[in-house]
Amino acid sequence: MRYRKYLPTREQLRNTRSLQFLGHIIFEPNLWHFNRHSVSFAVLIGIFCCFLPMYFSYKLGRWMLGQPAPSAELEVSTQWLVEQLAVVWQPLLLGCIVTGTTLGLLGFALVRLYWRWKVARDWRKRKRRLEKYLANKP
Repeated sequence: MRYRKYLPTREQLRNTRSLQFLGHIIFEPNLWHFNRHSVSFAVLIGIFCCFLPMYFSYKLGRWMLGQPAPSAELEVSTQWLVEQLAVVWQPLLLGCIVTGTTLGLLGFALVRLYWRWKVARDWRKRKRRLEKYLANKP
């Protein structure tokens, strides 16, 4: 594996103070193996988290709830921020969940499809090489 030299060793992870609260969870084998299952779930979780929060998500949630656009002037103060948060939290949360889930599932499916296609292509190449080798063998 060409990336192994950049990865920390098991002992280095065990001695890292900031990771000690994770205990044995950090040594879960699925965290350290790249396969179709682990990569597709990582994409799902990553895309879901990247939409927490986003402005498009707020507009989507506002549209889904049928709420009009707020007409507030921008004011830099803690009270204004708290007042605005009280108004926008529902559409923002709904939009983030819908957008994150939709695009996360799309990314999940695309990784699964791509992985399957790549493995099938690699197997076909391997089979052709073997057939070519066997055909040229005396």
